[in-house]
Amino acid sequence: MHDARAMRSHFGWFKRRRQLQLDDVTVVDRSMLR
Repeated sequence: MHDARAMRSHFGWFKRRRQLQLDDVTVVDRSMLR
């Protein structure tokens, strides 16, 4: 069950996104547009 590991990674990413909402959001937006 490597799903739990993926979920943990996702959670960490979410936390980082909250910390760098503006920066992360901009990066994500650029990545999506790319």
